[in-house]
Amino acid sequence: MISYTDSLTFKNGANQVINMDSTGNVNINNSLNVFGNSSINGSVTISGNSSVTGNSSVMGNSSITGLQTIAGNTSIGGNLTVTGSSTICPIGTILMWTKGTPPTGYLLCNGQSLSTTGYSNLYSVIGYTFGGAVGNFNVPNYQNYMPIGAGNSYSLGNTGGSSTTALAIGNMPNHNHTLGSVSASSSFSNGATSSAGSHQHTVYGYTNGVGGGGDSQYSLLTNSNSSPAPNNNKSNGTDVQGSHSHSVTGSVSTSISGSTDSSGSGSSFSTISPYLAIYFIIKY
Repeated sequence: MISYTDSLTFKNGANQVINMDSTGNVNINNSLNVFGNSSINGSVTISGNSSVTGNSSVMGNSSITGLQTIAGNTSIGGNLTVTGSSTICPIGTILMWTKGTPPTGYLLCNGQSLSTTGYSNLYSVIGYTFGGAVGNFNVPNYQNYMPIGAGNSYSLGNTGGSSTTALAIGNMPNHNHTLGSVSASSSFSNGATSSAGSHQHTVYGYTNGVGGGGDSQYSLLTNSNSSPAPNNNKSNGTDVQGSHSHSVTGSVSTSISGSTDSSGSGSSFSTISPYLAIYFIIKY
């Protein structure tokens, strides 16, 4: 193993190559600072911080206890373990994950409450944006939630929406209903005929040969003859004249009652698009 007890610093700006020994490992007990590109042809363990201003390439595994800062691209042939902070994946980064157990350095985005001192690095990034109070803060909760871009209509940390909804009258399009049962009634009251066409009829009667004479006719509406005795009446009648008509006035009231057929049940329906569930995790 190649071992460096102090910081290893390259300042000439050229590409630096650290070749592995027979064990294939490089151990740096302090910091590694490369002001250019770094290429390590084996596994590397750095007890302090690692800073590379250019690109970094490690053919084996890489384990860094302190802060790792790489300005360029990173290529690692094996596993990368960073105990401290890493700008490869900044604290507060949210990723999708396929297991219910998060990897090292990550937490599930399930709204859990955390200590502001125990997770001070994460708290310094998100604060109380997703809930909490003095001494404790919450991570985002993506259980049964979908993300939406913050800005304009949506502020960071806001929640809303519903998985189901029911239509209100104002949401319905114009439509018709079929007619159900209907009943109607009407009445006429205060009726009277007009007095137009004033006229009279002549009523005639006949005597039955009173005093040995023949039958005679007289008018009941005149005083030209005396009214005969009842048993002397033979027949009587009115003449036909003055054809006319009368108008009728009054009030008519009509009432109609009934109902239309009912449709629909008012049940809620889903507003969710086709989905595939997955976990969200946050770097702390």
